[in-house]
Amino acid sequence: MSVGLFLLRIVVGSLLIGHGTQKLFGWFGGKGLEGTKRFFQALGYPSHVLFPILAGAREALGGFLIAVGFLTPPSRRLR
Repeated sequence: MSVGLFLLRIVVGSLLIGHGTQKLFGWFGGKGLEGTKRFFQALGYPSHVLFPILAGAREALGGFLIAVGFLTPPSRRLR
């Protein structure tokens, strides 16, 4: 059970890191800050680059914290 939860944390965290870096740097086929900025403008947000930076950084950092298990309870082995 604990191995499964560990793998789930790694997979979900890695997916979030990848999606955040798409927003920030354009890695993995993303549009980068300019594309994210245009997307946010289409949604009606102000046209500065602060919101795309915050969105990408929050997603990448959150994914990293999930992957390393920050604030998750320690796993217990089933007997």
